[in-house]
Amino acid sequence: MDRLWAWARPSTVREVLADLQRERSVAYTTVMTVMDNLHRKGILDRRADGRAYRYMPVRSRAEHTADLIASVPRPYADHRGLVVSTHLATHLALADHSHSTLAYSLHTVGQGHAEHPDVLFTCQALEAMSRDHVNRLAAVVRRSGTTASRTTGRSRSRSACAAPGSARPGPVW
Repeated sequence: MDRLWAWARPSTVREVLADLQRERSVAYTTVMTVMDNLHRKGILDRRADGRAYRYMPVRSRAEHTADLIASVPRPYADHRGLVVSTHLATHLALADHSHSTLAYSLHTVGQGHAEHPDVLFTCQALEAMSRDHVNRLAAVVRRSGTTASRTTGRSRSRSACAAPGSARPGPVW
């Protein structure tokens, strides 16, 4: 799965096998069986390509992780699982909030230094990275139902925290 998520393109069993064999010896039939099982479980999609199949993950890594967290059986979740998933949800919500705040701050700094192309470019590149992290966390945060306001007990009303003279919400503290 790591390879298929990283490659982000439909791949054959032979392509996955070739990459795996750089690290360890593994049989073609083993890789084919695992990928076929993942297809039957709905984790991989496959399309015929000549005599072979090309496989692609059905969900992103973040969506798959969110599904795994949501599938923790309730009897286990009521004991230690609830504590672990609560801490994980809290961590993810705080990370989401931090990256959102960082992206906004970088945008503001970049716009304030538009006359300096090197500063503007650096801020724009870092803002894009932060927004990418926010997008990657979105599915997990949405499924966990936890926001930074629930994790810290502080108000997180974005409209109340807009920077003066700006329609965009500013850092939320």
